[in-house]
Amino acid sequence: MSYHALRRILGGQCNAFAIFTVFVVLALPSTPHAQDAALTFDGIDDIATIPSTNNWPSSTSSLTVEAWIRPSDLSRHEYIAIVRGGGISFTLQQHRTDTSAMVWTISRGATHSAQSPTGALVEGRWDHFAGTYDGTTMRIYQNGDLVAEEDHTLPGNVQVRGDLLLAFRPGSPNFAGTIDEVRVWLTVRTQEQIKGSFGRTLTGAEPDLIGYWRLGEGVGQVISDSSTIANDGVLGTTTAVEPEDPLWTDQAAPLAFFFDGFENGDTDGWSTTVW
Repeated sequence: MSYHALRRILGGQCNAFAIFTVFVVLALPSTPHAQDAALTFDGIDDIATIPSTNNWPSSTSSLTVEAWIRPSDLSRHEYIAIVRGGGISFTLQQHRTDTSAMVWTISRGATHSAQSPTGALVEGRWDHFAGTYDGTTMRIYQNGDLVAEEDHTLPGNVQVRGDLLLAFRPGSPNFAGTIDEVRVWLTVRTQEQIKGSFGRTLTGAEPDLIGYWRLGEGVGQVISDSSTIANDGVLGTTTAVEPEDPLWTDQAAPLAFFFDGFENGDTDGWSTTVW
């Protein structure tokens, strides 16, 4: 890459030393991170299981669930769970009749949902979805944009403690597609917050983040929780290799790689993103 090309990437606010520094960073061998892997599910029996933990509260009125999702089969007319937790309490799932619509469901005595417009889910396309619940209102964000909002018919706390399951809903077909970067927050994330972080990895130490499965391992049976709770999950239902295990893929979500905070006497602080 030429000096001038790098200057264009960095907005022109850097000197030769800064350019050289960035070039060296770009040239370094990559190391595994969340952009390098994801889990792909066959839609038949594949599942990933994150066990219940007492480090989560039993219920809350402030919840956000996020994931990157790329479906591979939208032909089945069933409610197909993608991320499901708290027993049957909260679910990001495909709609039964409009299979290209995303549904965010909260169950607490009564079950009610917010539903995205048609076409939110597209076979072979990555999209980020976030479902929020504030004790009254359910919202769905797609790639940081609000696409659905609905008040619950029975407002109040939702149960959160319980197994968190990927791609599985009892009595329904399993999800077919790829999942990456699953996050659970014990807060209602704002649109600004979701927009600011959905396209990049987190440190895991962010306030109110109670579960963060980057799904970047690429090998093995364990999916590590990078949050401070450290509640690791497994492929399938146990640490043993079994037919229900999803497969690792290097076709991961299109997260950004960031350079941040370089500063010296000749330049202003800068940051840029390379996709």
